[in-house]
Amino acid sequence: SQNLERRRRTDSGAEAGLCAAALQSLDNLSGWTTAILQQAAWKYGHPAPKRDIGEVGVEEEKKEVYRRVVLRNYSEAERAVLLEVVSMVKSLASSLMALQAPIIASAARRMHAEVQELLQTGMAPLVAHAEKHKKKELLGMIKSLRDVSFDAAASLEEEEEEG
Repeated sequence: SQNLERRRRTDSGAEAGLCAAALQSLDNLSGWTTAILQQAAWKYGHPAPKRDIGEVGVEEEKKEVYRRVVLRNYSEAERAVLLEVVSMVKSLASSLMALQAPIIASAARRMHAEVQELLQTGMAPLVAHAEKHKKKELLGMIKSLRDVSFDAAASLEEEEEEG
């Protein structure tokens, strides 16, 4: 019984760690991607100075705009940092994709466990309050919500494992 509880806490801790790492990774991906896009938007809004290229056709003018915005608007250091950040984004995204199945399964188990804990322990004060103040309609809604959402099978499995 104590070993089972210890294993449950360890599993829960491992799942919490996996979920926390996945959330942190997604937060990092979001931040890095936003930084790349903001930096690119700024560069597009502030192109390198225009060179006098004389009279040219439309296609050559488009190429010159590209050169001003992209080719001549980044220093070597900026290019190196940009490539490093893009590499980090791709690497982290690839790692997350490879771990997608365990992350989703872990997150689902954690969400289920948290909902069940709320239903089993967090709603008890609400039921007691509704009973005490004779709020039958509220009590009925709370009990209906609990009955619809409560996973009795999981609760029975836990009791059997403990007993």
